[in-house]
Amino acid sequence: MSYYEIIFETGEVAVACYEDDDEALAAAKAQHDRAVAGGVAGPAGGSATRVKRILRYEDHPGDYRASGQLDATELKKEVNALVKAMTDPAGEINVMKFAEEVKSIVHPMVAAEGPHDSRFKAKETAELEWEG
Repeated sequence: MSYYEIIFETGEVAVACYEDDDEALAAAKAQHDRAVAGGVAGPAGGSATRVKRILRYEDHPGDYRASGQLDATELKKEVNALVKAMTDPAGEINVMKFAEEVKSIVHPMVAAEGPHDSRFKAKETAELEWEG
């Protein structure tokens, strides 16, 4: 079993667990076909949306850094980058905002750079070939 991040044309994402890539592709095709035909998304209803990308993960991408533990060297690197990014022209940092950003270091999700980019910090093991 692997986990798959399904990235829709709208930029929304879903994570699903499938036995293998073939099952993931079949589910994505069914979803995509429903969208093209103007059908509903599934049991929850609503309009189906076209699938844009499918990324595979061996572990659920939402579990990334779930323990809150981080290697000290990696944490130091992340904190130093935050200090640099958050220092204002007067050489000061808003400590409350800084604390929030430090906490976000172990959060599994990120703001995607583009509408069809992954929403997770975990690195996918593969991107399935998809011509939806």
